[in-house]
Amino acid sequence: MFVAVAKIKGKAKGCSSVHCILHQHALTMKKMPPFKKEALSETVKIINFIKSRPKNNRLFRILCGDMESLHTSLLLHTEIRWLFRDKSLIRLFELRNEVGIFLRDNDFVLGEKLYDER
Repeated sequence: MFVAVAKIKGKAKGCSSVHCILHQHALTMKKMPPFKKEALSETVKIINFIKSRPKNNRLFRILCGDMESLHTSLLLHTEIRWLFRDKSLIRLFELRNEVGIFLRDNDFVLGEKLYDER
């Protein structure tokens, strides 16, 4: 890949190259401060704990329905698409009370991190 880009730039002096969107995501993640990376990693674990297990997902949907929440589910996050985490994080923030109740009832270790004010 890089050899091809170098050859093209050697022939066409005015051309430029850009990383694909997935590579841009990976590069962005590498330059992120450690405390932000840790916080995002923990929120991803919380979301995936609920979304990746069908029973948890169903119970969470019922809880949100009972609490008459604006949303009834979280958005599943994938590690590769870092820049799309914002929508997942916004939804998690909007459902933070419901998620807190759900995690406390299931004794999930990261549940207390939702209320950590550090």
